[in-house]
Amino acid sequence: VALSLLSRSSATERIQGVSYSAAVKNPNDTILAALFNAVDSDANPNVRLAAVDALYLFRTRPGVKESLVRSLAIQNYPLVQVALIDFLVEVREARAAEALKLLIEKNELTPEVKKRAEQGLKQIV
Repeated sequence: VALSLLSRSSATERIQGVSYSAAVKNPNDTILAALFNAVDSDANPNVRLAAVDALYLFRTRPGVKESLVRSLAIQNYPLVQVALIDFLVEVREARAAEALKLLIEKNELTPEVKKRAEQGLKQIV
């Protein structure tokens, strides 16, 4: 059901799919891949934010933190950028340091995101 909802055209249904995915105790790789895809490419930033929150529940699973480090490099919506920064700082992901440095160097960042990335970098290193 979760995977079906994540592929729907309605953002509300996709958010519901993310919620169903988060409720799975031990999600398989297909569900995790669908959540990563939502973070990276969903047209609606609210779906992307919900997917980041859902993935926090699975932060100890192999590959989750690494995938979100990669996601940070491709995000352009400020609230999603902040959510990813907060996630990576919260889990103390050392591999995020380089991604944060690259993000800080981008000229198109909002001042708030840049400040959050700088603060996050200090907390990780």
